[in-house]
Amino acid sequence: MKNFFNKNYEIILYLIFGILTTVVYFIARFLTLNLSKNALLAVAVAQILAILFAFITNKIWVFKKSRKGSSFDSIFKVRSGAIICLFTRLLYHLALHRKIWSFLY
Repeated sequence: MKNFFNKNYEIILYLIFGILTTVVYFIARFLTLNLSKNALLAVAVAQILAILFAFITNKIWVFKKSRKGSSFDSIFKVRSGAIICLFTRLLYHLALHRKIWSFLY
């Protein structure tokens, strides 16, 4: 068992912190939605907090073998996909609430 953990250390921690990132997302979304009553704001705040949480935890605890470059470089290289997903999700929620496509109706 110890050998399995040592061999798959990064994968196991990545999965654990991925689940925790999802928990952070839903808690932030729920709290923001209850405080502001704005679904779009809730999604944006939750996504930003989840991305920051994932980046920080992965940088500090998960990926210890790959510590090349500055944190500033890592944000744009490693998390650019997450930032694109943020904007895609925001556009989806806008379309869902018919704020973008209302001119068609």
